[in-house]
Amino acid sequence: MDDNEKVRQELSSAITSAPRRGDFLTRATGITQQTSSPFPGAASPVRMLMVLTSTVFLVELSIMVAFSLLLPIPEWVENLLDAFILAALLFPALYY
Repeated sequence: MDDNEKVRQELSSAITSAPRRGDFLTRATGITQQTSSPFPGAASPVRMLMVLTSTVFLVELSIMVAFSLLLPIPEWVENLLDAFILAALLFPALYY
């Protein structure tokens, strides 16, 4: 066996015997990853729908209550502020 072939065999055995990232995390945390989902770690679609719906409802409700407590402002200003505040507060929920 020549040197190149020997190096290739050593590299391939080192690659196949190297610990995988998931193996390390399992040993370190004791938590195993479920593989039944095609997207491991992703929330179910029903759960995501419920979380986003309730978040939009609560954020819009709190904005409406805050506007009712403020002094009267023009309707177009209220609509503009409502849209901006809603987008700003919902961004983290939609992003994550």
